[in-house]
Amino acid sequence: MNRFAVLLTSLMFSLHSASEINNRAFLNEIFLGCNSGSGPDYELLVNMVGTGGVFEYCGCAVNKLSKSMQTKDLLKLGLDSLAASGGNVNNLSDEALAKMLQNENFSNAISVCLAKVVDN
Repeated sequence: MNRFAVLLTSLMFSLHSASEINNRAFLNEIFLGCNSGSGPDYELLVNMVGTGGVFEYCGCAVNKLSKSMQTKDLLKLGLDSLAASGGNVNNLSDEALAKMLQNENFSNAISVCLAKVVDN
C-alpha cells in the first residue's frame, strides 16, 4: 500500500490535460500490476498465451491505454474500482472489474490486446 501512496502522490503533481499519458513511472506501475499477477485468472492467462504472451499483452494494453486516456481519467477509473473492491488492492471484486470494463477505452484496450496474443 505504501507503493500505491507514493505513486498517487507523484501523479497528483503530474496531471495534465494531454490526450496521451507520457508519465513513464505511471505507465510502468500499470505494466507491473498487469504482469505481476497471481491466482487462477493470471495462471489461466499464462497457460493460454505463455509467459512471453503475458508480457506482450501487458505492453499492448499499457500502450493502448496511454494513447486513449488521460492520466486523471485512468487514475479515477482505478480509484473507483479500488473503492468498489472495498480497498482490497490484491483482489478486485466482480463489481470493480465490471466498473472498469464499462469504460470504453479500457475495455477496447483489453479486448484488442487479448485477441492479439490469443491469435498468435
